Amino acid sequence: MTINTATLEINLRPIRLGFLVDPVDRQALSEVARVATCQWGGIACPMIPVMDALPPAWCDANLPNPDPNELTLGLLRYFEPDLLVETCAGQLDRVDPNAGDRYERHPDLGHGAFAQAKGAKCTMRDVGVTMDHVYAYLHQKEFQFERRTPRRLLRFEGGDEVGQAFFEMAYGVFPDRTDLAGIAETYERAFDAQAATPDVETWRVMEQLEAICPFDVSLHGTERLFQNLWEEKIFIFDPLSGPDVIDFWNLRLFQRDVVPVNVHWLEGSRDVVVDLIRRKYRPLPNNAHGVMISTTIQLGRSLDPEIIKTLRLSEAGLPDRSYAIKTWYDPIWQLDDPGPFRRPEPSHLSAERRDVEVPLDDRWTVRVPHIAPPYLRQTRSLNAGWVNTISPKYYGFNDDRADAMPSAAVGRSRAYPPSSIMMDQRPTREGWLTFHSYDQDGHSIRLPFMRDVAIAWLAAQGIEALPSDAGRVADSMLTALGGLNRCRVIGHEAILGQFDRMAHTRRDRGDGEIEDVPFRTATFDQLQPMLRAIGTLWGRPATLQPFVDIGALRLGLSIQCDRCGKWNWYDLDQVGAQVTCERCLSVFSFPQGQLPPRTAWRYRVIGPYAVPNLAGGAYTCLLTLNFLRQAFGMAPAMTFTSALDLTKGGERLETDFFAWHDRDLGGCRLAGPNLLVGECKGFAEDAFKQADVDRLRRLGEWLPGAYLIAACLKSVLSDEEKRRLVDLCQWGWARPRTDGNPASPVIVITGADLFDPDGMERRLERMPDPGDTAKSGLWSLLEFAAATQKGYLHLSDEDITEMRYGRQFDVRE
Repeated sequence: MTINTATLEINLRPIRLGFLVDPVDRQALSEVARVATCQWGGIACPMIPVMDALPPAWCDANLPNPDPNELTLGLLRYFEPDLLVETCAGQLDRVDPNAGDRYERHPDLGHGAFAQAKGAKCTMRDVGVTMDHVYAYLHQKEFQFERRTPRRLLRFEGGDEVGQAFFEMAYGVFPDRTDLAGIAETYERAFDAQAATPDVETWRVMEQLEAICPFDVSLHGTERLFQNLWEEKIFIFDPLSGPDVIDFWNLRLFQRDVVPVNVHWLEGSRDVVVDLIRRKYRPLPNNAHGVMISTTIQLGRSLDPEIIKTLRLSEAGLPDRSYAIKTWYDPIWQLDDPGPFRRPEPSHLSAERRDVEVPLDDRWTVRVPHIAPPYLRQTRSLNAGWVNTISPKYYGFNDDRADAMPSAAVGRSRAYPPSSIMMDQRPTREGWLTFHSYDQDGHSIRLPFMRDVAIAWLAAQGIEALPSDAGRVADSMLTALGGLNRCRVIGHEAILGQFDRMAHTRRDRGDGEIEDVPFRTATFDQLQPMLRAIGTLWGRPATLQPFVDIGALRLGLSIQCDRCGKWNWYDLDQVGAQVTCERCLSVFSFPQGQLPPRTAWRYRVIGPYAVPNLAGGAYTCLLTLNFLRQAFGMAPAMTFTSALDLTKGGERLETDFFAWHDRDLGGCRLAGPNLLVGECKGFAEDAFKQADVDRLRRLGEWLPGAYLIAACLKSVLSDEEKRRLVDLCQWGWARPRTDGNPASPVIVITGADLFDPDGMERRLERMPDPGDTAKSGLWSLLEFAAATQKGYLHLSDEDITEMRYGRQFDVRE
């Protein structure tokens, strides 16, 4: 299907640096915080710990602790930094062997950014936008004029070790570095900033919103978008503890307005904390049920929970349930199978947004405008200064261009996405990332085609992929249909049965011999039972015209050869005064002496619909893909391709379809789009044989975390098929316990789904034993997998729970 236009949402934001740090190297953490003070958007740059062992503060005796390397990789995937900066030599290569790619590591930056190693060509002034440009811009636009209500800006100097350590993390302290020299002086001159000592009294001033600090200015011009709009948070931590500092720093990247409290000043902080709790306890806006906003007091993991008694909150007369105590940290590094707890989504930065509609044709490349910050209008160095993220939104249903794509922010390889497909674009959860270093009118991007992206990604997994014969048939049918959403035209058992009977031109005689039979055609009267079975199509009585429109049926004349007696079928374009017999190739005159009888006008299936055996599986493939895209009541982003032949290490497999399904609800995009692979069958009594189930399992081994789709056109599975699929379900759910890989949930789809025009909720209501899913609705593919297993395989909630978390489940009990 050719898409005429696409809407591209272009977003400008600062570069997001990922600072690789040792959690026990407190001096390096201090340097990171001070460098971030000098960067536009620096407070939104995460700290990524790299370590050989977890610090004691992060170890929990009652819960399984993450492997240090898995925690590092999980945080990288969660925050998706644009560039990585190491604070100790060797960290970058340890985190990602492919970090030498220019998207992952700024040339010659690395360790030189902190230690100023000999020979380093770049410093922190050569990446991002340093704050001296922002200060000069603000002075020119705002602060050089006298305001009716003056604003008070502070710079922090002096104080003891505890005060400095706390303020550099909470409010921003400038570094003493030659490569960033002059930024502190520019701040002081631009805003007439007043010196303040980092102590508890200055902390009171800051938390009572009586002054502005350097970190406040570092986000100038940007909007921070959080998942939770109303949650209030107070974080008590030890600024001398490296693990606590990292927890606090990163907490602000997914929690709004975190109030920092220094545990060393806890007694002197009591009045401010009590006042904050009382002031923030208020009704939730636009809520008619009396829900109140409360405050969560979170403790740093290095602290003894008993330390909270120092605040004597029980003596403060606070309203009941106005606050809660939290001693654990959200496991944001866990991206797979979150279970009952949803992880918060990281905040998004936006300095400017613009929607652009671009025309599409068969070419890949389109021209889009470039958005630059207002601080730099002259050409700067060719190093990365800021980024634009581009999110494509296609009108209608997209069957051509890729929109849902796995992120390449971490673990990027040269295979995915290759420059031949996406130029300098980098797919991330935010959209396609492009780096920029100077203001310009625009730049070119590519809107990649689905199959090209899928084959490139598989190549990065060490899997060679090529379209199979069945895939080519499905592609031809998709083109003939005019789009996946028009599959509804053929979504009826009577239609597929009739077309398949007309497609078979060879017959098994039963004695091992195969004989040709005449092209199977049908008169208008012979097609009436099919139309009566359909009833209505799009609210109107069914006719043959829609099937002519999609290129499935063609009208022609049947004429008998006057030499060999064979009956021939000619479409309307072939009918002439002279026609050729298909068997004996003799030319004979078309009989014009009398009108042909009514039965001579006959329809024939053509093109991909004429391929025997249910169009080589194309019907099931396309109906299943369309069902998955529309099953949740809204069309998610979905990138798909029909059947592929896969080769890995000399072994060959086939998948009947390959798709990424991006269901963006409630922060579910943290792990990226869901990968779907499938086995598609027809109406056979024993459709899913053991070899088919084994193939699905092998696909799950090749592609850990993929959803395994078992789809067929029939509505009832045999007992043997159920037993085989239950075995597969047990293996798929149990994967996290056995080999550390993500689960491979099984989704069972039958003709009851594919041929039902009503919608997911009605289907669930009619599904045998759906449990509570029909009442609560579906919010994820994971829930849908469990619902189909209960409905079609007769598993109970307890069975599925045992498969996922409990004892070994015996499918034969």
